[in-house]
Amino acid sequence: MKSKALIDCLTKEEKKSIRLALKSKASKETVALLDYISKYDGRKKMEKSVLFSLVSKEKYTAKLDFKLRHYLRVLNEEIEQQIILQYLESEIKNHFLESFSPAIIYLDFLLERQSYSLFEKEWNKYQRKSEQKKFFRLELELIDLYFKYITHHQEEKIQYYDTLHNLLKRGIFLQQCLYIEELRGLEQQQGFLYYTTMFTGQKNTTTPKYVDNAPIQEEINNASFFKYHQLLAQSFHEKNHEKRIPIFKALLESHESVSKIRPDLAINERDYNNWLGHCYYFKNDYETSATYFERCMFLMNQQPKWLRLEIVFNYISILTKLERFSEPILIFETYKKQIDRNERVRYRFGYLIAFCLIFEKRATEAWPLLPKDINNRPQNDFYYTRFIMAIIYHEEGSEELFEREVTNIYQTAHYKKPEEILWLDVSKVFRKMSRIIYLPKDEKKVEIDKLMVEMDELDQSYPKFKDVLPVKWLIKQLNQNG
Repeated sequence: MKSKALIDCLTKEEKKSIRLALKSKASKETVALLDYISKYDGRKKMEKSVLFSLVSKEKYTAKLDFKLRHYLRVLNEEIEQQIILQYLESEIKNHFLESFSPAIIYLDFLLERQSYSLFEKEWNKYQRKSEQKKFFRLELELIDLYFKYITHHQEEKIQYYDTLHNLLKRGIFLQQCLYIEELRGLEQQQGFLYYTTMFTGQKNTTTPKYVDNAPIQEEINNASFFKYHQLLAQSFHEKNHEKRIPIFKALLESHESVSKIRPDLAINERDYNNWLGHCYYFKNDYETSATYFERCMFLMNQQPKWLRLEIVFNYISILTKLERFSEPILIFETYKKQIDRNERVRYRFGYLIAFCLIFEKRATEAWPLLPKDINNRPQNDFYYTRFIMAIIYHEEGSEELFEREVTNIYQTAHYKKPEEILWLDVSKVFRKMSRIIYLPKDEKKVEIDKLMVEMDELDQSYPKFKDVLPVKWLIKQLNQNG
């Protein structure tokens, strides 16, 4: 029910404010509905007959359902209006020069309160309306908001690739429509001005021939402000990390002057450092990569609103490459509340911090970080979780449980070949290691040497095979026992 989803998004203070607004309009029925739905805990089904008794003295029947729907609709509209009014009151104080669309404010609120199911339904409703009415600007804002929703709030981005690709293609089309509509409007005003001069009685007034102003003027194309934006677009189309580095460095150089003109672009400094960190990561230059991510962390600490947990995750990933395992644990503790509330990154942080705890000889502390129902997680998550479980058993001295878990992982990977065949090979080397444990000392060294050679060969087949955290742990164990 939409009313329940909306009310669940509200704080106690917001509910009070909406209740007062409804009461001031002498809307007893909607106040009664608000109070009842606010207290509803979901343990029993919400009966329509009970809701109907709050708005009418008549006995509920299917024929009278329209009355209940009316009052629920009034309640929903009132909540939406109050959300928008409260947001506007706050935002106008801080961003007086910006314009606001009520639909975007409302949808942004649903995103902020993590009411994703309701967000999608409402977004589709507004998108259909804006397309039908040819509200180009609103539809552009809706596309931008949906892009933000997927890239910031959804865990598996790849499944949304086609949807986003088509929406962004439409966005480019809409931007051109908006440009032409507004430009033609200016041409009409200009033409009207020329036309009216004919009746002023002034001599020597000429009406120039109509000129199509749609082509973009060269002075605009060459302006440094727009060159900056073109460079930013170019950076995403360049796949070679070596070639992307000078682009992002050039963007950083011009960033200060551009952000003075448009303060809302100041946040881009965070993103350029993030992308440079990525580029050096893929060049295997982890030290340089870490310096750029450290700059990101500094900027996000200075501006808490700039926090992006994905960037925090990237940074601690680099720290694990540098084997600085204690630092990610402290960073995780700093952002734990935000991470726990974010389904998109929560599990990824859990796997990484679990390994950091393992490398710091605190393996038992890693148990609570693992998902409880791993069969409902993506395949990579399934394997990460199972390997972490096996490793914790080993670290806790439960060799029998370690061997059993490793055997189970191998059998799963062998009979149901994983999408990433890497996991089958990881399970094979773990299985061999589980058997080496029980060998006599002389035989153990020979078998360890063989296994190390095998992993060297696998490192040639899979880029960074030895960097996969379960393999990194395995190599440390073999070095200690070899």
